[in-house]
Amino acid sequence: MKQDKIKTLTWAGLMCAIVVVTTMFAAIPIPGVQGAYANAGDAAVYASAHLLGWPWGVAAAAIGSMLADLLLGSALYAPATFVIKGVMALLAVKLAGKVKAMIPRFLICGGAMVLGYFLYECLIYGASTALISIPANLMQAVAGALLGAIITKGIITLLIRVLNGRTPQEILDTELYFIDAIGLAANLSPTRANGLAAMVKQMRLYALAFQAKSNS
Repeated sequence: MKQDKIKTLTWAGLMCAIVVVTTMFAAIPIPGVQGAYANAGDAAVYASAHLLGWPWGVAAAAIGSMLADLLLGSALYAPATFVIKGVMALLAVKLAGKVKAMIPRFLICGGAMVLGYFLYECLIYGASTALISIPANLMQAVAGALLGAIITKGIITLLIRVLNGRTPQEILDTELYFIDAIGLAANLSPTRANGLAAMVKQMRLYALAFQAKSNS
């Protein structure tokens, strides 16, 4: 139990660092709004939520995004960023079972980001200045949804690359040791781990059905 907690904390720390680096790597200041900037960090926020779930994935997303603000000299935005990015990650977790398509799901989360920063900037700068940030935040929301979907689908790609080109019997007989070897299953949130197991099961069911049809 203690070992599992240490591994979870390690992964949460790693995802937090990834959020910081991703946010800072492509930070573009928004002209006319002091301290505001567009960035690519949303993709890492969604990846954190998808891999670690609640509460660790949400915490890593919120803390990592806030730290990026502090390191980029946008301390004024740090408290709002902590809340807004945390809400985005939490929405990504909660909507996973309700909105199946990833891009629409992440766009909803991005919409919360646009609204959250607009309201915060209305509070600190006024509505006229807050409106300036909306186009950049909208573009960030769309880009974040697309990149987040690409990262999340990488898990599916791993399975496809391993099983592609194999016969139905080989698929049924294949033991997917790499899932445990790289620590993927152990460090996914329970919901995501169940989803991964369901994908593997479905692939094997398709192989079994194809094999039965070929033998009939």
